Amino acid sequence: MAVRWTEERELLIGTRYEPDGVSVEVRDSGPGFASAALERVFEAFHTTKPGGLGLGLSICRSIIEAHNGRLWASPNVARGASFQFALPAIECAVS
Repeated sequence: MAVRWTEERELLIGTRYEPDGVSVEVRDSGPGFASAALERVFEAFHTTKPGGLGLGLSICRSIIEAHNGRLWASPNVARGASFQFALPAIECAVS
């Protein structure tokens, strides 16, 4: 059975300079997920979508952590989900 979303959806993307790097937040107004599932959404092969593979968030977290960053999720207050990641600043040589 396919679920149809009849309400308008929003996707908000924000960036913020941090003293030691940068953070990015992606928020949506979709169905979201239960607070108990916060860490499970990053497990390989765990999916919340019919027909999903459950690899996307696991791969994203691996890439971000390989660059000394963090990735986490939280439910939005009204509805939807918020995913945030933070990456440290790196020194760049200017030529």
